[in-house]
Amino acid sequence: MGAVSTFDVTVLIAVIGAAFGGFRAGFCRRALGWVGIAAGVVVGAQLAPFAARAAASGGRAVLAAVASATVVGALVLGRWMGSFLGSSLRTGFRPGLGRSVDGVLGALLGSAVVLVAAWFVTPVLRAGDPYTTGLAEGSRLVALIEAEAPEAPDPLRVVRSLGGERRWSELLAAVAEQGPTEPPVGVLIAPEVVDVARAATVKVERAACHRVQEGTGFVIDRVGDELLVLTNAHVVAGTTTGRIPLTVRSAAQGVVLEARVVAFDPVRDIAVLAVADRGLPSLTLAAGPATVSTVGQLYGHPGGSDETVVRSFRVDEVTSELLPDIYGAPLDRPVPRPVLVVAASIERGDSGSPLVTDAGVVGMAFALTVLEQPDVSGVALALPREDLAVAIGRARTDLLRDPNVSASTGPCVVGP
Repeated sequence: MGAVSTFDVTVLIAVIGAAFGGFRAGFCRRALGWVGIAAGVVVGAQLAPFAARAAASGGRAVLAAVASATVVGALVLGRWMGSFLGSSLRTGFRPGLGRSVDGVLGALLGSAVVLVAAWFVTPVLRAGDPYTTGLAEGSRLVALIEAEAPEAPDPLRVVRSLGGERRWSELLAAVAEQGPTEPPVGVLIAPEVVDVARAATVKVERAACHRVQEGTGFVIDRVGDELLVLTNAHVVAGTTTGRIPLTVRSAAQGVVLEARVVAFDPVRDIAVLAVADRGLPSLTLAAGPATVSTVGQLYGHPGGSDETVVRSFRVDEVTSELLPDIYGAPLDRPVPRPVLVVAASIERGDSGSPLVTDAGVVGMAFALTVLEQPDVSGVALALPREDLAVAIGRARTDLLRDPNVSASTGPCVVGP
């Protein structure tokens, strides 16, 4: 158990205040007030996407403000209606025992609501910035909640669903409408390319925000005495807030190397890592973009396996979509982003896998539609080589300017 933290003291004060207020207000008024709040949140969450969509042209700040105002407005209205009904019921109690019992039950309800709220926000503390993570690590209450209570729902995922993920879900739904896709089998590429791809592909591991995240990366360049490794930004998000270092594991060399993030782009979902040069070969980007029917091999670490697994892929569609960043937020100035819809059998742990042809790397896997659309199998989304080239160029420039450069990886990504 940790020491009493600021979070513990805050919750204790809130419990005392809620108990006092609950006793004065009574159980009926408080209970129906909370029922009204819950109803308001549900109604507001349903209305918020429509309100946000109407204001989307105003940019991210306006969208967030409109969505939040819609939910808060519905919440306030629901609470007022519930409290009004509860007060009407309370006036029917005779002074004395009836109102005393109502007051005691109100105090217990108020205290319970505060404790439930503390349980609900625990994942937010764990997934936040270094300050909130420190509050969680030093809290006796958080330790007790995590040891004894069931896992709390993810409030950040609810908030994210109010805005930016709608366009993302529409893209996945469009893929789902096409029905199951059969990935190709037995695609062959030049043996010398296979040898390089196997040796250049690494497993990316990081421990941050109270969990371990695993993905795939691949060596793509050399700068000085360091190798540059490409992976997805969501794989390493929140790394700089953890105490356990970010590492890459090479199955070919049998070594584990500590890595640092030198470039982090949450919009395109690309991160560039720097590791010591231990002789790993480097893949190269293809000279031209992938087109429909491009086939090749995908190298990754499905399920977090230590060994590199090779599968075939086929590009079924090259599309352009307005997508949110890795946190589900819409862009300030939405612009179409190229996306490859790929037929391939990939799993969790394959994020950051290179799509390799005889010509070189044509893309990098970044999303599995099966996570959002269970009826769809064998379909993934990939970033095209053009986006990868931009990220590599910027990272190289930054490293040449400052060999010790490092990039902030922002807060953790909550959810899949």
